[in-house]
Amino acid sequence: MINPVLWIKHFVFLVSMLLLAGCPTTDGTVRATVNTAMLGAAVLEFETSYLHTSAQIDRYRQAFSDEEWQVINNVRQDARRVHNAVKNILALDDGTGGAVVDISEFIHSLESVRYHYRQAYLLLERKVPYLEPALAQSLVTFHRATRTLDTAYRRLSEPHRDNTELIVQTLHVVGAGIRLFGV
Repeated sequence: MINPVLWIKHFVFLVSMLLLAGCPTTDGTVRATVNTAMLGAAVLEFETSYLHTSAQIDRYRQAFSDEEWQVINNVRQDARRVHNAVKNILALDDGTGGAVVDISEFIHSLESVRYHYRQAYLLLERKVPYLEPALAQSLVTFHRATRTLDTAYRRLSEPHRDNTELIVQTLHVVGAGIRLFGV
């Protein structure tokens, strides 16, 4: 079961880190400094969690219509998109463990996450009477996550120093959203 206190802690931290996010350049890309060693560890953790949880999600299939199930699959696909964007950042490592990289793809994937998480929240809200108690109790936290991503996304163009923590925490938030279906 997901610990709501831990979720709230992660979201408060995410908001503070997103306030320090990427800086747009004149060519439309967003450059950021990242610690690739730290990102690598977060990616491995996400992959393990995602694979385990993705298998559990399927047990809820019969509780949803085909259209509703597509919303859930969109969230899963977004999680992979964010994961791939972070892996692409890691591929730019120059061997020093740190790099100034283009995080535009990451920001675009975050935009998609915001949209589909909002859809998933609305879907779950309608399904509360039919959900397992643990999943229904997590809905409030999921709603906070959606609102946090919305607020944070609007601030991505503000000046920054190091976006490593931001990206790591976003992976945690996206992973937590996926785990919501696997409680």
